[in-house]
Amino acid sequence: MNIWISFVPGSGASTIEMILRSCTSLDTLPVTVKFTENSDCVTAHDEPKQWHPKDKKKLLAKKYISAQDNIFTPIVPMPDMTATEILEHINDQSGIKFYLGPSTFESAEFSLITYQKIPSMHTITLPSWANKSVDEVQKLEKWEFRECISLTVFNWWFSQMQEQWKTAAHLGFICIDTMDIFKNFKKSMLLIIEKLQCSITDPNRFDQICDFWQKGQDKIWKDWKNYVDYKEGNFSIIESQDIVQEAMIQWHLREQGIELKCYGLNTFPNSEEIKQYYE
Repeated sequence: MNIWISFVPGSGASTIEMILRSCTSLDTLPVTVKFTENSDCVTAHDEPKQWHPKDKKKLLAKKYISAQDNIFTPIVPMPDMTATEILEHINDQSGIKFYLGPSTFESAEFSLITYQKIPSMHTITLPSWANKSVDEVQKLEKWEFRECISLTVFNWWFSQMQEQWKTAAHLGFICIDTMDIFKNFKKSMLLIIEKLQCSITDPNRFDQICDFWQKGQDKIWKDWKNYVDYKEGNFSIIESQDIVQEAMIQWHLREQGIELKCYGLNTFPNSEEIKQYYE
């Protein structure tokens, strides 16, 4: 059986694959259980995946070691392939298809917070940065980087996420919302196992992995609360100094008709000071 877990990066697919391969009745390639912490967020990114295509060439090449039950984890979208193209391609393949991503505007905002778990996220799938090297981006001052993201990424992101969910649902994929995964990882995992009609063979390991991952997302929830507080005008400081989170706030203000005097603004103001920078 082929299992397709197409996903927006940051949606927990690596850990889902690790669970399916380590403590269910699926006959998969062997796997160890190894977590890493990226910016204090628990992930399974260092765990070798069976087949994790990140661009069109790799997706079409289909190069992987086969097993009785295969788990494929293509990202959606890719720098050189739209979500519709990817999902329609997967739909033509055999197997059970899942899609993990945001279904609402709020969840799309939340998924941008989870995206910080991905190293060099701006060079992977975001179209405005797909042709820029890490070195090029690092040459930008922080305020320039923030301004570029706020001007180019978010309108594309929200419409893209809406399109992806609608396309996956229309094609009959089993769709699971990113925010739901973070709210209750174990519940989402049990749904996936139910849809695959397999069983949990090591319940202790299953519970340990689910609990460890769930407890390891505190930074995501703190950053989300901070972002929501900031939008609502409550006094707050962005503790993480995450550039995408700062750019989200700048974009949100622009949507309300407020521009920031951002030239040279490398240190982002707290929510009490920010009005001094309104244009």
